[in-house]
Amino acid sequence: MSRDVTTVPELWQEWTIGLNGGPKVRELEEKFGTRWRSSSAERKFFCLRKVILDYIHRIGEMQGISLEEAVLQVEAIRKQHGFNSLQRLSDFLKKQRVK
Repeated sequence: MSRDVTTVPELWQEWTIGLNGGPKVRELEEKFGTRWRSSSAERKFFCLRKVILDYIHRIGEMQGISLEEAVLQVEAIRKQHGFNSLQRLSDFLKKQRVK
């Protein structure tokens, strides 16, 4: 996963269609499971990003909205709180409970 990704829409693009001709991360995960994340640093980085992706799916499901709309809502949360990194957003979302 790219360290250059800084917004939720960019993360979603990397997950669903890939970045700059790279693979779809979702497909890597489906095809290879954890094997494609070779180092512990890469595994930790993936897990931080996966918190955001899982949150997108949960609010989309719970609110009955498209995943694209959920992406925009999560990006709005990032901006609202002034998080300049996806790690800070991930840490925040871990503490939240979708009701």
